Amino acid sequence: MRLALYQIDAFASQVFTGSPAAVADFDTLLEQSKTVTKRETKIQRR
Repeated sequence: MRLALYQIDAFASQVFTGSPAAVADFDTLLEQSKTVTKRETKIQRR
C-alpha cells in the first residue's frame, strides 16, 4: 500500500522554520485499508 505524505512547517509563518510535520490524505488511506482488508478476508476464507 502506498500513501502520499507531505511535509509541512507547523507553527511557522516562514518556510523552513517551525516544527516539521507529516500530513497524509486519510480519505485515501481509508479506501486503501478497506481494499486490503477485503483481500485479507478472502484469503482467510479459502
